[in-house]
Formats: sequence, C-alpha cells, structure tokens
Amino acid sequence: MTAVGFADCVAVITGGAAGIGRSLALELVAETPAEQRAGMQIVLADMRLDPALQVAEQLKTLGAQATAIECDITDEQQVINLATDVREAFDKVNLLCNVAGVNVVAPLHETSAQDVEWLFAVNVFGMCHMVRHFVPLLQLASSAGEVAQVINVASGFGVAVPSMGPVQPSAYVGTKHAVVGMSDAMRKELKPDGIAVSVVCPGLV
Repeated sequence: MTAVGFADCVAVITGGAAGIGRSLALELVAETPAEQRAGMQIVLADMRLDPALQVAEQLKTLGAQATAIECDITDEQQVINLATDVREAFDKVNLLCNVAGVNVVAPLHETSAQDVEWLFAVNVFGMCHMVRHFVPLLQLASSAGEVAQVINVASGFGVAVPSMGPVQPSAYVGTKHAVVGMSDAMRKELKPDGIAVSVVCPGLV
C-alpha cells in the first residue's frame, strides 16, 4: 500500500478463521513494523466464530487490532449487518479480501443440485454480496486519498483445468471462472472510483 500504509489500514477478510484467510491476516501484520501495528484494524468475517476469535487473539498478541464477526456471506442480510458494523466502527475500508470459498470434488453428473447451488452461493453470490455492500466504504477510503482495493480469491481452476487426479470438479471450476470474469469486469467498473481489483488464482492449498 502506498497512500495509507498498513499501519492505518482497515481490512475485512472473509473466511478469516482458517486457511488462506488466516494466513493473509497474519501476513498483513508481519509486513507492518511492530511500532505501527496498533493502528491496524483487521475484521475477520467467518461462519465459524470460535476459530475466528482465536485468530483475532493471535493478531492482537502481535500488536494489531482485530475483530471477529460471525457472518454467513450467502445471507445478504448478514452481509448488510457486517457492513453496517464496520462503517459504524471505522467509517471506511481499505482492503476487502473475499477469501471464503468451498469445494466439492466430484464430476458434475455426480454432484447434487443442492451442492451446485451451495458452491455458487458461497463462491460467487457471497462475493457479490460483499462487493455490493462494501464498495461504499471503499469509496470513502478512496475519496480521502487512501488506498482502496478488492482482492478476490479464485483458483488455478479459474483460468485453466489442470490435472487433479481422475476427477475434475466441474461445478467448482464454474464458480472460479465466474470469479475471474467478474473480477476483470469489476476492475474496469471501479477504476473511476479509485478502487483497484485484484484476483488471486492459487494452486492446490
């Protein structure tokens, strides 16, 4: 970050209780000098409150400010409530990190309709809820001359279908292609507002 710096950053991370979300939160703190960490505000949004609280406590021991909030991103009202809480507490967001995701490793014809809907509900529609309701907070940061960025976590499956054993998880692949495509479009949509958009396509994690 250039204009605001991690020291004054408000970051919201979905899926912050474990995996990539947890690692991202820890890395944000690690990249900030110890004497500047007290100004960091990291919000961990996750369905699993107890492990998110544990991560928040870990971040606090490293000197950052951290909050864990229970949120199911497939429920738009819960996302609205999350955005309201963040606005009331910080009045801006600098980093929106859409990390939360799920997977079902099965061929499409062996994947239930319920599981297909669940994959899209979390990986695509959940991300959409977050973007819709947090862009106004990112706009506030941008209008103040601060960094405002959306980071969407897709997958290597979002740009190609690499070999992963005998099963290619078609429904999951579809969700991650959607994330990549929407991120590319959002980059152009949000550029006039001074909001950057990045998409991350990790391999097997």
